[in-house]
Amino acid sequence: MGTSKARPVSTRHIGPYGSTTPRTEHRRARSDGKPALQALGMVSFDDETETYRMRAFNDGCFLETEVRLLDSGNGIAWGFTLGEIRTSSVLRIDEPGQWTELGELTMGSQAPIRFMELTVSRR
Repeated sequence: MGTSKARPVSTRHIGPYGSTTPRTEHRRARSDGKPALQALGMVSFDDETETYRMRAFNDGCFLETEVRLLDSGNGIAWGFTLGEIRTSSVLRIDEPGQWTELGELTMGSQAPIRFMELTVSRR
């Protein structure tokens, strides 16, 4: 399997649903003019457990996971597990508001593979 160096164009619509949480994020990335990723994620805060939760939708399916705030206060981390496949993602926001997201995929006992590195900034 070869690697592709196509430069995707990503659009994100991020904002509250109602007056507070949950937060929503919709992504649509395009590579070579065709949709490469379409996903919708909702993050909410559970008052009882004092944790953030994410429900992510893609291709008619969804996954749920806990979202952790980074100690630095400038981002979040989350991951999903399906059998022996695990993902790990970290999203950081810098002072000017630029978002950088890094995603890694691990299969079984193999070393993690970077499957996504994305930087988003306002136009």
